[in-house]
Formats: sequence, structure tokens, C-alpha cells
Amino acid sequence: MPHAPKFIPPNLAYSALAIVIVIFALSLIMILRSKQKGALDVYMILIKQIWKSKRVKSLILNKPFLSGY
Repeated sequence: MPHAPKFIPPNLAYSALAIVIVIFALSLIMILRSKQKGALDVYMILIKQIWKSKRVKSLILNKPFLSGY
């Protein structure tokens, strides 16, 4: 029975990160087009919460998925 790889392959990690960035960009465009004042504040709080998450921060800053190969 093969064991799961310790690290995410770089191409998979980058494509996942790219998809997340595209989703954020599209949602930001939608928020800016719908002229709601509170929506942008909620969006910025959401980004700050995600950035505070240690796992996401280490993924972006340290790129541990590259050290697997």
C-alpha cells in the first residue's frame, strides 16, 4: 500500500495557489462593482484572517512544498 507523499508537488501547489488568487480577484471585482460600503471591509477582514493563519503564511513565505524534491 503506497504511503501519501509528505510534500505537495510544486506544480500542484502553484496551481492551487493560482486558483485561490483568481477566486479572490474575481470576488474583489464583484464587490467593487456592487457598490456596497460594508462588503469591502468584510473582504479585507477575511484577507487579514487568512494571512494570520500560520499554515497559509508558511506556504506562501517558506514554500515548504519545494523542499520535498
